[in-house]
Amino acid sequence: IALVGFYSVIESWLNSQAPPSHRGQIFALYMAVNLGALALAQQLLNLASPATFTLFALAALLVCLALLPVTATRLPQPVMEHRPRLPLRQLQQAAPLACAGALLSGLAMGGFWGMGAVYGLRLGFDESGVAFWMTAAILGGACGQWPLGRLSDCHDRRLVLAGAAVAAALAAGLMLGLGAQRWGAIGAAFLFGMAAFAVYPIVVAHLIDHLPQDEILSGNVGLLLLHGVGAAIGPALAGLLMNGLGPMALPLQLLLLFAALALTAWHHTRKGQDRIVEEPAQFMPMVRTSAAVLDMMTPEPQDSEDSLSGARY
Repeated sequence: IALVGFYSVIESWLNSQAPPSHRGQIFALYMAVNLGALALAQQLLNLASPATFTLFALAALLVCLALLPVTATRLPQPVMEHRPRLPLRQLQQAAPLACAGALLSGLAMGGFWGMGAVYGLRLGFDESGVAFWMTAAILGGACGQWPLGRLSDCHDRRLVLAGAAVAAALAAGLMLGLGAQRWGAIGAAFLFGMAAFAVYPIVVAHLIDHLPQDEILSGNVGLLLLHGVGAAIGPALAGLLMNGLGPMALPLQLLLLFAALALTAWHHTRKGQDRIVEEPAQFMPMVRTSAAVLDMMTPEPQDSEDSLSGARY
């Protein structure tokens, strides 16, 4: 709950202060800092054992330090605008594949984030090995979003989503096959991250394709809710499976969930050409944070001839 609040404030503040002409650059820098911090934070496991209080205290100190620039600034705080709600039933009718993708990717990635470290430890990795395994997946995610995203802008987004889900499932299969081979498992994690981290942004772009401009932000709130429900259930499901089947239950869960998403996306391609409501969306790399991030991704109209007025991104 606290982290969602942090992300909402950060992204709303950036959106409020960013001039339209530099919003894309600021968003790209924000994403680079976000993913870089996530990757670097895994290495904190090398400082102390997670069985002690030290790392939890360090995390609390870092959160407190992050608040200092916000409390010290004289800049005006962002104004939270009222957004109309979009019922989940209406969202399901408008973009059923986006809803399925958000839920399934939430189940998979929730299991990855919640039980990835436990998986590494049960394979026999030390804290350093677990840190490198998680870091490899995050760096893979940073490397894979742009190429897969650009591919989704040029081709049927449903097919690209199916392909990314297949690639994530195959990478999870590699984890199953490689087992406790440290560097092989780290390589498989990198490949998994390349595909899996791109799934949710493609799902968001697919949602935007099927909503009018004034419903995009409220639709993304519903998508975040579905993804969050999946992310809450995913670790509990992975824990139950790992308790009965051992550590390999985690990559098995990832394989089955992404395979199910691939089949769902492929099924939707069989329904004919994808119908886009207004203009097609443009893929933007992103991590599931808050609905406010879409404000940053959407340029404000300008009066100049070079303005992006009328464009969705």
